[in-house]
Amino acid sequence: MVLVYHLIELFKWANFPTSGLLLGFRAGWVGVELFFVISGFVITLSCARNIEAYGARGYRSPFMGSRLVRIVPLYALTSWCYIALVDPAWFAGPRQLLWTNILLHASFLHNLSPIYAGALNGPAWSIGVEMQFYVFMALVFAWLPTRRPVLLAALAVLAGVLWRALMLFSFDPALDIQVLINRTQQLPGTFDAFGLGCMLALIARTPNHWAHHLTLASWRNFAVSASAALVLSTISWHIFWPRATYWNFPAMVIGFRVLLGLTFLCWLWAAITLPAVPRLLALLRPVNYIGKISYGIYLWHMLVIVSLVRAGLGSQPSKAAVWAAALTLLISMFTWHYFEHPIMKRHAEKAAR
Repeated sequence: MVLVYHLIELFKWANFPTSGLLLGFRAGWVGVELFFVISGFVITLSCARNIEAYGARGYRSPFMGSRLVRIVPLYALTSWCYIALVDPAWFAGPRQLLWTNILLHASFLHNLSPIYAGALNGPAWSIGVEMQFYVFMALVFAWLPTRRPVLLAALAVLAGVLWRALMLFSFDPALDIQVLINRTQQLPGTFDAFGLGCMLALIARTPNHWAHHLTLASWRNFAVSASAALVLSTISWHIFWPRATYWNFPAMVIGFRVLLGLTFLCWLWAAITLPAVPRLLALLRPVNYIGKISYGIYLWHMLVIVSLVRAGLGSQPSKAAVWAAALTLLISMFTWHYFEHPIMKRHAEKAAR
């Protein structure tokens, strides 16, 4: 979703469909919201399993170790490639700005600044939010009300809504709108997406929870969850498009992400309740593989698109988009097999010893 959205925006792809299901890609930025919901789900499972294995006092080190190994190598590689190959003008500018940029990205704090959030590979702003969420979960997960997942999700949604409202109503209209966008996308403003994913994970792994049976794989549960996802998607669609300018509508800035979070929660619920039919799983293997290399797709695609635009290949957006997508996939496949996966495998073998 994010890849196609950036193909449309950066290639100025005016002929991309403006109706039908493909219209959704023109709002492909919502894919990041889906990413946060999924992250809340899988990170909660990871924390819970580490507590079971290492105890409430010892889970932090193995949890953060696995997260750093998964996130940092490719993040560092793509950041360096961006600054060295795509935008070397940083080296010609003031040294203070260059080193501030590098240090903020190295410490995963770049997302806190509207100047530096997208300075080294635009989509990487969300990696800062993600890493801050990992640290938050490592520090407080053992003390969260995990036995009351609905309450936990409600508190997370409230925190997200209040943060966005505070940022909106304290915003000086004389400032660039990017400042407001940056402020609302900080960790407190994304707590609702993370929290909804956390809730689903906790319910799914707690057999005595009243809603646990709804998370089990069955065609009935899948039908219910998929129907709910379709209904919420339709509602979201009809609310968003008449207000696609988004930042001009305070109610959208404050509350629309809650609706998005609930929509993606239902799609995730549908995914975990889909029965394991062998033929269906075989058909989904390409999707599964795309999932494996999706982190690479997310971090490499902007480097590829910007390079093609600067090379003057954006005059025919549809052809340039095909080249950009193909190159992104090839590079992501290469770094998965020869960079990311070997590093993860060595880490796992070392941890096992």
